[in-house]
Amino acid sequence: MNTGLLTAMTLALVGLSEAPLALAKTEEDIAAPQSPIATVDRFHAALTEGKVEAALKLLSDDVLIYESGRAERSKAEYASHHLKADAEFAGATQSKLVKRACWVGTD
Repeated sequence: MNTGLLTAMTLALVGLSEAPLALAKTEEDIAAPQSPIATVDRFHAALTEGKVEAALKLLSDDVLIYESGRAERSKAEYASHHLKADAEFAGATQSKLVKRACWVGTD
């Protein structure tokens, strides 16, 4: 997983309520609507924990994911290609967030 994937996930994940920003502890928490930043955090937490089905619940069906110069054009395509490898990588490595930006609009 690289910064391009993180950027694409940040832009593509769904979750726009005003719920508190906190990492989810259960699959029900992971599926609950949240702010975009909390949704991204929960997606990455689910990947790190190997909970690929919970991670998939956070993606829109028409998500567009850029990774290593290629694109996966739907949740189904991502699930059938890189999801499992991304979860294995996330679970085997450590990461540190150094910068994040979020834009929310009506379009």
